[in-house]
Amino acid sequence: MSNKLPGLGICTHFGRRDQGWKAEHLVPLAKEMGVSLVRDEIEWHSVEKEKGKYEISQANHDWLKKVSDAGMGINFVLLYGNSIYENPLDPKAFANFAKFMAEELVGKYNIVSFEIWNEPTNFQFLKQYGGPWSGKEPCLWLEKFAELVAGTASVLKKTVPQIPLIAAPGDPQFFHMAMRYPESLKDIDAVASHPYPSRFPPETVPWGGLQIHERDGISVADDDHSYFSLWRRTQEQCRKYLGRELALHATEWGYSTYDHHRKGHNMAGYSESAQAMYLARGIILTMAAGVESIYLYDFMDDGMNRYELEDNFGMVRHEARCYEKKPSWHTLRRLSEMLSPEWSKVASPPAKLNVEINPLPYNSDLWQHPVKEPYLCINAPQFHWFKVGRDMVSFVWRGGRISGEYRDPVGCIEWDNAPDFRRIEMFDLYSGQMLPVNPLVEKGKLILPEVPVGGSPAAIRWMPT
Repeated sequence: MSNKLPGLGICTHFGRRDQGWKAEHLVPLAKEMGVSLVRDEIEWHSVEKEKGKYEISQANHDWLKKVSDAGMGINFVLLYGNSIYENPLDPKAFANFAKFMAEELVGKYNIVSFEIWNEPTNFQFLKQYGGPWSGKEPCLWLEKFAELVAGTASVLKKTVPQIPLIAAPGDPQFFHMAMRYPESLKDIDAVASHPYPSRFPPETVPWGGLQIHERDGISVADDDHSYFSLWRRTQEQCRKYLGRELALHATEWGYSTYDHHRKGHNMAGYSESAQAMYLARGIILTMAAGVESIYLYDFMDDGMNRYELEDNFGMVRHEARCYEKKPSWHTLRRLSEMLSPEWSKVASPPAKLNVEINPLPYNSDLWQHPVKEPYLCINAPQFHWFKVGRDMVSFVWRGGRISGEYRDPVGCIEWDNAPDFRRIEMFDLYSGQMLPVNPLVEKGKLILPEVPVGGSPAAIRWMPT
C-alpha cells in the first residue's frame, strides 16, 4: 500500500549537489516519508549565460528525472535575476526564460505547476526598486513585480495552458497586489503563502491585530492571529478584487531546530520533538483549511552549524551526517500512512470532543498568578476529521505551546447514532505508541474515553463494518 500523501510537499535544492543535495539519496527518503510534491528551481542566470541562448545542465536534468520517476509532482519555481541584462529584472527577458523552461520541461518531467518568483521582498525586487516592505502605497517594487507576473503568466498560459500558475508575492503583499493590480493576476490560477509561524505554534500566524494592521496597511488575519483566518481572508480578497477564487498553497513553511540563544533571528529554534509535533499539526491544519498543498522547508538540513537557522530546518540531517532521520521524519511518515492514498476533509465532524481544561492552580499570592502571552490566543483543543477510503480518521490535540512539564488532560469523543465499527485504533502521532481503546455505548451514543489532548496529536482511525 502506498503511503504517498496527496498535498504533502517538500522544498529541495537539488541543484546544489556540492552542498549535500544529492537526489539519488534524498528522493527515496522523501518517497518513503510519504512526500507527493517537490518544490525546486533552476535559476535564470544559470540557464541563459548569453542573451537568447538557453541551456539546462545535465545535473539539473538528472534530478528532474529522479523526482519524476519517483512519482512526485514538481512545483517548479521560476526565479531570480540575470545580470547579462541592463535591468536584471527585465520582465520581457524573464518571460522568455520562462517560456523556454516550460517548453523544455513540460511533457518530459512531472511538472504540476509553475511558481513565478520567490519572496520578492527578500530577493531583488524590494532592493532594486524600493518601497515599503508591506507593499502599501506608494510602492514601486510591487508595481514592477506585478508587471513581471502579468507578462510571464501571459506567455506561460499560451505555451502550457494546462499547467497551473502560482503567484507568491507574500503576505500582506498579495492583498495589496490584488487590490491595486488585479489585472496582473488574470492568468494566475493559484496564490501561495509562506506562513512561517516565526515563534508561535502552528495554529497562530504573526499577522492580525491593530498593530500589524497599522504597520502593513491591511489585515491578513483575524485579531486572534489564527492560521485558518489567513486562508479565509486570502480567499475573501480574491473574490472581492479578482471576482473569483484562486487555489491556495503554502509553498514554504517549517520549523528550524537551530539554537537561537547565540545568534538571534526573528524565528525561534525548536527542540526536535517540538518540530515533529508542530509540523504534523501544521499539515493537518492546512488540509482542514482547504489548502491544496503545503511544502515543508526544507527536507534536508542545509548545514551542520547548531547556531544557524538555515542549517536546521530539515526532516533529515545533512549529507555529512549520513542523512539521518530526525524525529519529524518518522512522525510525518506515520501521518502519511494515516491519510494515504486519498483523503478528503470532513466539513461537519460527526462527533464531538469533551474535555475539561483548567488553568494552573494558584493561591492568593500575586506573584503566583500565571503569566499569559497576549499574542497567543489559540490554546483550545483541536479536533479535525478526514475521510480515507471507507474509514474515518480524526486528530485531537491541544492548541498552543507544547509543554512536557505538566500532565496532559484527557477527554472523550461522543458520537450520537454512530455506525458499527469493526475496529477503532488510536495512537500518538509523535511517538507511534498505540493507545488503549475502550469504547462504550450508552443510550445509542458511542463514547471513546481517555483520549489524550496534549501537544502531540492523537490519531484515531474508525473502521466501519
